[in-house]
Amino acid sequence: MTTRQGGMSPQPWDSLNLGLFSGDSSENVLNNRGLVQSAMGVPAVYLRQVHGVKGLGIEHQTPPGLEADVAWTTHTGVACCVMAADCLPILVCHPKFKWVAAAHAGWRGLAGLAGHGVVETLSEGAKEQGLRTADCIAWLGPCIGPTAFEVGEDVVQAFLTHLNSPKEKKALENLFVAKGHGKYWADLAGYTGLPTKTLLPDLDPKDGKRIETYRYSGGKKEVVLLKVIGGKHDYPGDINVHRYAWEFFKSVQ
Repeated sequence: MTTRQGGMSPQPWDSLNLGLFSGDSSENVLNNRGLVQSAMGVPAVYLRQVHGVKGLGIEHQTPPGLEADVAWTTHTGVACCVMAADCLPILVCHPKFKWVAAAHAGWRGLAGLAGHGVVETLSEGAKEQGLRTADCIAWLGPCIGPTAFEVGEDVVQAFLTHLNSPKEKKALENLFVAKGHGKYWADLAGYTGLPTKTLLPDLDPKDGKRIETYRYSGGKKEVVLLKVIGGKHDYPGDINVHRYAWEFFKSVQ
């Protein structure tokens, strides 16, 4: 993953800004993406993320800018990536089969449509390769924390409406803490149904000098946080995601 440091963009994008639609010049952004590629040794396929649930497989010829919030590949020499500022990045690999994936998960992508969100899309991507989702391992990246993410009743209902059992609804309600006047503190990583261990602590808006957070920037900038897996390795065991991984997808088998 990248932080904000080490790039060419001036304030307020300083300095490793990777978002083409952030108001920064495209020249700066493309130069910054070039720095990331040089550091990784392989190109990354940047998506046009729309807070949706669409996924796609990528290869060397996949053009940048395709609309999707989930990507996977079985090819070496190319990297899946997602960008996030407050949203949750999810990186996935299989310990034996050459398959890796990445998802950009905001609340809309996690709630999804009729109960189908980005976690379910990741599960489908694994199953297309004949893989058992329970055998995959994942890393939940840093995202806005449960004492900084304020949501309204509409977000609560987006998750509750497609749940049937009282047990499921109770478990989900525990992820919302009422703060009054129709507002709640929300646990974004908890919505995945996955363990919430992370490499870095939850993001607070004051972390914005180190790692991009949408709220720190006042909503004026796009994303600069990049999550990448794939790359030049023949086996995903020596990428960081494997070091911080655990059993994945039990809730969507």
